[in-house]
Amino acid sequence: MNPIKAARKLNKLTQAQLAKALNVARTTVAMWETSPSCPDNDTLVRLSKVLHVPVDFLVGAGVFENWEEIMSNAEAVFCAIRKKIPPDYSDPIKDDKFLIANLDIAFFYEKNELFLIQWFANAVKSVVIVDQSTAEVEFTPIFDSAVKLHNSKVMGLGDAINNKLYEFSTYEYANPKKSQAISIPVLGTVPAGIPLEAVEDIVDWEDIPDSMVDGGREYFALQVKGDSMWPDYLPGDTVIVRKQPTCNSGDDCVVYVNGYEATLKQVRLNSDHSLTIVPRNQSYPPRTFSPEEIESLPVSIAGVVVELRRKIKK
Repeated sequence: MNPIKAARKLNKLTQAQLAKALNVARTTVAMWETSPSCPDNDTLVRLSKVLHVPVDFLVGAGVFENWEEIMSNAEAVFCAIRKKIPPDYSDPIKDDKFLIANLDIAFFYEKNELFLIQWFANAVKSVVIVDQSTAEVEFTPIFDSAVKLHNSKVMGLGDAINNKLYEFSTYEYANPKKSQAISIPVLGTVPAGIPLEAVEDIVDWEDIPDSMVDGGREYFALQVKGDSMWPDYLPGDTVIVRKQPTCNSGDDCVVYVNGYEATLKQVRLNSDHSLTIVPRNQSYPPRTFSPEEIESLPVSIAGVVVELRRKIKK
C-alpha cells in the first residue's frame, strides 16, 4: 500500500480531512496516494506532523523500505527484538510498563501499527527477513547504547550517582512512612556551557511527590551552570531529571558526551539517526553527532528534565 495512504488510514482520516489539514485539494491527496509523484520536502514535513509518522516512512526510506514485509513477518521480527532486549527493560515512553510487553501488545493484540512505526523510527536501523521464522534486527546506535547500559547496570549518571542514591534509598525512596514527598539529592551541577563532570558531593536536597517514583522510576537533581540554555534555564536553577537512557526528539535532557561529561541541552533525533544537542542561547552553536560518533565517543542520555525549580531568595 502507498505509505501516505497507509499513514492516513492509520490515523482514521479521509482524503478530504487530510486535504483540509494541509490546505490542499482532495485531488492532490488522491494523486499522492495513486501515482509515483511525491510531495515536496516542505509538504512531507507537514504530512509527517499531521499523520504522526516520520518522513522516512512516507518515502519508504531507511528501516521503512521494507515495512510491509516487516509487518507480514511480525512474529520473526518480534522474536529477533526480544532476543536483544531484556524483559525488564523499561519503556521510556510508557515508563509504567516494560518495552517488550508494549511491543508484544502492539504487534499481536492491539495491532497498533502507528506505535510500532514511531518506535522503529527511533530504535531500529534495519531489519532483514531471512525466512518466515527468522529475522535480523539492527538497532540505532543510541538505542543500542541504551540497552547495553541497562545490561551492564550503568544507567543515568553511572555508578557514582547510583552509589550516592543507594546510600539514601533505604530512608528516602523506600521509607513507607513517607506518603506525601520524598527527598532526592542535588548532585553537583549540570553545566549549560562547556561540559564539566557533573558528579560531585551533594549540594542540596529537593522534595518530589512520592507518586513520581511509582513503578520504580528514579530521579536525580542537578544544578545549572553557565548560560548556554538562557533564558529558559539560569545559573543556579535546579532541574529534576527522570533517569532514562532514551528520549523523544525535542526533550530537554542531561546528555553525556565522551561518556562522562554531562551537559543540559535540548535533544533532536534526526531521520538519519544522528543526534543534535541544541542550546537555547543562540550565541552557542548546536552540535550534531553522527551514528558512528554516538557509538564511538560515546554520546548517551542520562535522563529527561521533568521539572525546573528556581529559588528567588536563598
